[in-house]
Amino acid sequence: MKNDEVSDRPLRKGYTTGACAAAAAKSAALVLVTGVPVYRIEIDLPAGGSVVLPVKTLRCDDLTASCSVVKDAGDDPDVTHGAEIMARVRKAPGEADQKGYELTIAGGEGVGRVTKPGLPIAVGEWAINPVPRSMIANEVTQVLRHFSKKCQGVRFEVTIEVPEGKNLAEKTLNPRLGILGGISILGTTGIVEPLSHKAWEETIAAQIQVAVACGNQAVVLTPGRSSEKAAEALLPGLPSEVFVQMGDFVGASLRLCSDQGVSEVTVVAMPGKMSKIAMGYEDTHYKASELRFDVLGSWAVGLGMDEGSVQRVIHANTSREIWEILPEDSPLYNEICRRARESCESLSSGKVRVKTVLIGYDGKVLADTMGFEI
Repeated sequence: MKNDEVSDRPLRKGYTTGACAAAAAKSAALVLVTGVPVYRIEIDLPAGGSVVLPVKTLRCDDLTASCSVVKDAGDDPDVTHGAEIMARVRKAPGEADQKGYELTIAGGEGVGRVTKPGLPIAVGEWAINPVPRSMIANEVTQVLRHFSKKCQGVRFEVTIEVPEGKNLAEKTLNPRLGILGGISILGTTGIVEPLSHKAWEETIAAQIQVAVACGNQAVVLTPGRSSEKAAEALLPGLPSEVFVQMGDFVGASLRLCSDQGVSEVTVVAMPGKMSKIAMGYEDTHYKASELRFDVLGSWAVGLGMDEGSVQRVIHANTSREIWEILPEDSPLYNEICRRARESCESLSSGKVRVKTVLIGYDGKVLADTMGFEI
């Protein structure tokens, strides 16, 4: 069937904002020194090899050239997919060393600035990560060296802009990380791997690093935005950077917390995810773990719950169904919470003190190891 064919095909890779910025900058430099529009450009990738990206030439005069690349994230659900990444290369006033040229790289409209410590960029700098910055510098330098006679004694300024960057950033974790005013120019390989575990773990690590760098020794882990909103309501007054969305990566997140010196973690999750954590799964994604209702039923038996409730648990289709049929004070919720805490402490090798809070699909607390009034 057609739908099956689509779902079975290999996921298409894409290009990072860093690769797009490097391609746009190289193109703009080439247009500036030659006066000839560019439609496609080849750039080198950090890990070896090269790619050719389509380019649009936006402007060219004696002092300035601008080009853009529309980001293609492949099959990755990236909010920056389709964003226009622009680069402006300008001959700046003043003279450089007569033996060569000078090159500076900055951000502009739609590129964020760093306001919190803990990231690989200093506070106050544009959010252009080290590898993309190096890619931009290397690609522009290739052009300037090739046309060295035209470039001697000239100061060149490269400015990266993302017209929709400010709006797009609101859909990312940048505000939480203290990157304000726009998106980050990212990427360590130049290639976007669709649904990449590595990218997720790097995002989690960045959140934890910022929390620790801001002086926090405790963080709150949640699987996603719904549970995070509930956690924020339950724990008012905590700074925004301590709330970390771990997705399905429970084990990796706890190990990252341990490695970064976090002493205490509070895990807030709904019944489905918390039950999987209680069962010892490191990854709660449906492809990596199964929510076993027979196991939940065996716990219910051990708690002395009535046979009717036990059978409803065992034969439930979803975790939401269990939540709908059990009373709010069911002892099964406390058991899930207790086992989840033990599982989390084990995943962190006992190096992190863990508290767990189980919330219903309405955001209300069902059970916890913290002493909330339910």
